[in-house]
Amino acid sequence: MRRYLQHWFNDCHLYCRFRDLRFSSGRAKRWSRAIAQWLRPCLYGKRS
Repeated sequence: MRRYLQHWFNDCHLYCRFRDLRFSSGRAKRWSRAIAQWLRPCLYGKRS
């Protein structure tokens, strides 16, 4: 399950989904990066 969530919330995957929803390229890139960065500690654990 964790691997599936890591794939789903990967910034590249999110970018493609936002583009499918007809977001502009710049907006899709910003949103996907922000969401992926926010969720990264939850999905991968803290890395020192």
